[in-house]
Amino acid sequence: MIYKSKYTVLFLLLLFTILFLGMSKLWVFINILILLVCLISYFFDKYFILFLFIIFLPTNGLVSTDYNFLGVLNLQRILNLSAIIVFLSEGKKLKTGNGDFIKYAKLFLIFFLIYLFFQETKNYLYQISDTVESINKLINRFIKHSLLIYSSILLVKHIKDEKINNLFNYSIYVAIIFLAITQILGTDLYKIGFAITGNFDEDYGMAAHDFGRRAGFYGIGWADQNSFGAFLAIAVGFILSKNETNNNIFELIPLLFICSISIVITGSRAAIFSLLIILLIYFFRNWTSSKVLFLFFLGAFGVFFVLNQTGFFNNILSRFDMLENQLNTSDNTTRVFKWKAYINFMFSNVDYLITGARHRIIILAGRSRAAHNLFIQIFYQGGVFFLFYYLGLIMKFTGFARLSKNEYYLPYTIIPYIVIILFVSDWSNVVFLAFFTALNQKTV
Repeated sequence: MIYKSKYTVLFLLLLFTILFLGMSKLWVFINILILLVCLISYFFDKYFILFLFIIFLPTNGLVSTDYNFLGVLNLQRILNLSAIIVFLSEGKKLKTGNGDFIKYAKLFLIFFLIYLFFQETKNYLYQISDTVESINKLINRFIKHSLLIYSSILLVKHIKDEKINNLFNYSIYVAIIFLAITQILGTDLYKIGFAITGNFDEDYGMAAHDFGRRAGFYGIGWADQNSFGAFLAIAVGFILSKNETNNNIFELIPLLFICSISIVITGSRAAIFSLLIILLIYFFRNWTSSKVLFLFFLGAFGVFFVLNQTGFFNNILSRFDMLENQLNTSDNTTRVFKWKAYINFMFSNVDYLITGARHRIIILAGRSRAAHNLFIQIFYQGGVFFLFYYLGLIMKFTGFARLSKNEYYLPYTIIPYIVIILFVSDWSNVVFLAFFTALNQKTV
């Protein structure tokens, strides 16, 4: 049985304990605390481990990797490992899904596990990335990716079990609220010493009135504000699709309100654009409902009012002032320049089309910059084989989803994912696409 109230109270107590340890600079004890909580929960209530696993899955681990337990285990890895143990020990009691939606969800996750292993190994052998400059770092990355992907596959496998389904739906809502709050409190958390995603001086500012782009504790992959915006846009799509099925807009409107504000605060133009697309789709699919129309306009006014009153709105608008410059192919800070540079780099080294890049591309001031396009990033790291397989998987999946009878309206999550990966290099949001895809499986 899932005890939502009990889990929420225990989660809040855990957060306050983590905050206290952080303010006391006892960073190493935070990971030890999580380990102890998992050990105790395993004997008294295993599902509380899964509750924490889902909530903290999108985070960066909260504290610096310098404080990893035994040099390897941080908060997220401890929870990933604990979740694997729970799924394996409870496997016979849980229903297992084997339908096409679950198959595609697993294929997405397995593809990226293989791709990441290939990328990390290649980058280590040719020393083209600081993240894997030593064999210890390479092994560390393998452990990180393996725990993340395998625990996610096991969640996908059992996500249509009634207990796991209920737990996931509640946990993902708690995760959204938790991440949104830490996004707003980023400046204070950074000053305490917590690990906050992004460049603090540029994105948060030391002054209390300086409101920039924020991502808070979000940090599952190569995280930045764009990645967090993508996660939230996909989450909004999931919330809208659930509403159309369950007709509970009054219950879900607070989450839509929180997500919309947080997306705008990330300053991710792709995420904001994705949000507008899926909201318009929802509006036109449900425009005959007076309840939907009223809440739609009330929500839009509320988001605008909050952002304007807090000072975020004008700063975020400045992001769109630079939009017309993004097509400038001579400005090395624009996306189009980076796309062109990456493609030219690969075709000027023909063997890289097969093997992936074996030396680092330099774009700006002696630095390598992300391609800001997942397809181009995969092409750069893995060559044409990885690129064509992923393109084929996306096309086959979208075609299948369009023709299939879904439990939820899947375009709400597919559209923001596709839009985002055209402008962001981060792979990690495929994890949440996989979860929401698996939920469409009608039979188990």
